[in-house]
Amino acid sequence: MNIKEIVYDGLRKVMNDEDIDFNLKNIHFVYGDGRYEPGNYVYDKDGIYYYIGVGDRGGVIEEIKSESIEDVLYKIYSGITFNDATKYAMDNKEKNRDWRRILFSRQLEMLRGINEQYYNRRFVEIQNILQSSPYSDNI
Repeated sequence: MNIKEIVYDGLRKVMNDEDIDFNLKNIHFVYGDGRYEPGNYVYDKDGIYYYIGVGDRGGVIEEIKSESIEDVLYKIYSGITFNDATKYAMDNKEKNRDWRRILFSRQLEMLRGINEQYYNRRFVEIQNILQSSPYSDNI
């Protein structure tokens, strides 16, 4: 199974095909030769997995290179679930309650639906975020 199929299979656990297609429209599952168009490129080459984020001016703004496919999959899933959870949180804000409570809860729920490992990884990241920027209700 190739990376694209793995990503689709994981996302189908938490969203419908229309939402998956929308969220993957800027991810290209092809090898890049260094002359990238804006977007994100995900591929494997010689046993190494790559995630390359390219900005509007064509420069690489983020690069993940790993022998573990899990690092690249986590990058994809965490980004997509964050975007989806952000929309959900904005639509379901509650007065006098930090909207990140809904955001983080929704994202973790989605990641758990894909893979418990991704849930655990993001949970630790969120705890670190909250240490430096705690929830601020009643604002």
